[in-house]
Amino acid sequence: MSSYGLGMPKLGIDEFMQRITLKDNRFRIIGYVDIAPNGDKTLRNEKFQILGYYKAKQDITQDARFMTIGRGDILTSLLH
Repeated sequence: MSSYGLGMPKLGIDEFMQRITLKDNRFRIIGYVDIAPNGDKTLRNEKFQILGYYKAKQDITQDARFMTIGRGDILTSLLH
């Protein structure tokens, strides 16, 4: 039995994440943004490869190698 009692399953952090699908003007999927409860974001391309990160607490955007590329949320600038 889980720690919640009554047979309720424990929820992992992934179950609280929100995923936004990004599409071009022809409605083709060009990427995804995963948003954590704390506001952090991860940008993925259409093949789910990580392109970058937005760290909400520090208000910075980083590329896939964790190099800071700017202040604020400029994740979609990493899509090509």
